[in-house]
Amino acid sequence: MEGDGSTTTTTVPGWKPTTDTTGDSGTESAQYQAYMQSKLDEAWNKLKAMDLKKRLDVLKFLRSKGMNSSYDVSVSGLDTSDIYRYREFLIYQEASKLTVKQAMENIGNLPNAAISTGASRKANIKDVDSVFTEVVQSMIGRQPTKQELLSFRTAYSGMESGGNAPKLQVAAEAQLKEKMPEETKAAQFADYANIFEQMLRGG
Repeated sequence: MEGDGSTTTTTVPGWKPTTDTTGDSGTESAQYQAYMQSKLDEAWNKLKAMDLKKRLDVLKFLRSKGMNSSYDVSVSGLDTSDIYRYREFLIYQEASKLTVKQAMENIGNLPNAAISTGASRKANIKDVDSVFTEVVQSMIGRQPTKQELLSFRTAYSGMESGGNAPKLQVAAEAQLKEKMPEETKAAQFADYANIFEQMLRGG
């Protein structure tokens, strides 16, 4: 569970370290993002180093104690939700200044969390990100930022917890209109202008 202390640099596919400190996010935000990214990489490396049985046992235990409990443990134990779950543990361990064994023992003393099942199961993080990305590309013609993805995940998770979550696409479109009204209007105007120009050419 503790690993061999090596400095493996394998990165989870699709995740890239944040090094840009420009823009309105500021250096502090960039440092936070870099830290969270490093913990994702560490979680990936440590989970991958475990044999399958141990990996699944550890992840099921953490889920039973409330870590990312809305998402099932995947069959491989290496899905996005699994890595986020183990990252939560690594951050707890570091913040508590405990060894892996001590951190696991402390968590073991916590009461079991309520586990969402059946109809109340939450959408997979990858599905949430994928649908939101497609909607952003379609409506305003660009990729969403990491902060925008995180904001939508949080908002949609809150809807699910309240038992009134709409379909992902509907929620994503509503998020854009609420959080990015100017970009949405500008993109719609550009579409109308393009259609109007085509009509003039064909007239």
